[in-house]
Amino acid sequence: TPWEDFEKHVSKDGWANPENAKPVVIDDISTINAAPDNYKFKLVQFTGVTFQNGGKGIFAPEDGYGEENITDSHGNTIMIRTSNYASFAGNKLPEGKGNVTGILGRFRGTWQLTLRTANDVSDFTGSNEEGGNEGGETPSGETVLFQESFGTPEKSGTYWPYFSDYTGFDNPASMFENTSEEKASVRIVSNLTNVWFPGTKDVAIAIKNINAQGNTSATLEYQVGSNVYKAGEKQDLKTLRVKCNGQELSIPSKEVTGDAQQGNTPFKMTIENVTISDNTTLEFYCTTSENTYGLRLYSVKLYVPGSGSGSTSGDGGTTIEPTPSN
Repeated sequence: TPWEDFEKHVSKDGWANPENAKPVVIDDISTINAAPDNYKFKLVQFTGVTFQNGGKGIFAPEDGYGEENITDSHGNTIMIRTSNYASFAGNKLPEGKGNVTGILGRFRGTWQLTLRTANDVSDFTGSNEEGGNEGGETPSGETVLFQESFGTPEKSGTYWPYFSDYTGFDNPASMFENTSEEKASVRIVSNLTNVWFPGTKDVAIAIKNINAQGNTSATLEYQVGSNVYKAGEKQDLKTLRVKCNGQELSIPSKEVTGDAQQGNTPFKMTIENVTISDNTTLEFYCTTSENTYGLRLYSVKLYVPGSGSGSTSGDGGTTIEPTPSN
């Protein structure tokens, strides 16, 4: 019988020792996108991360699941999903930088991290004062000159705030300007904050007075997606154009399509050897003819790589693929 076969081949030799479960340590969240099958359902620890709502929110509300984002020092984001039945659901999200351990899962092609206990959140500094425009050297040796995730906007009635009216940035609101007649807005889609550049319109924003800290060259990283959903819809992400101090930057081509279900999926664009100066200005803009379906800017980071980071010849940069949809 099946039971006899089971007893013949299986014996109990003791309880599992949780100390033997060692997490895979990761300091760059985008690493898991390179080989998803190697990380699915694995115990991992993300180091040097911050909670977007640190010090303000809790892990889960009383009446449902909580979805909270953490961001690493490279600007990559992943969602932590917590049941309201978790013993730590009502705990306040920690402030500052720290480490988060959990089990990686996937839902509809998107990564989710599930914490086991409150102890999976550890070593947080308890302060976000090191953030903002002043930057500083990270454990990887890079010097962050500017980093922005666009905060956590709230609707007024049924409307998201216009970029020109919004004040919830990570950096001083005086650094941000909507420079076109058409207006960008700050929204949350799929639990990710973004600046929305509506389709078939000329829209432009500027980020001003970035302190170069005496540097003359830096790497620009930003995450961008397009509102392509239906079969046959496609748009190249380089249609969100970028200038630095008035100079047009060469942007790598990355076409996203509705057929591949890439609508509103963030892709990280990297442009190396960007010439900067004191009070640097970054401009992000799109044109009526090129921005067919609408674009979303999720984050911006300007930094000087560490000595071991290497460099390329500034040939237009690279794209890092997001989570595949398998």
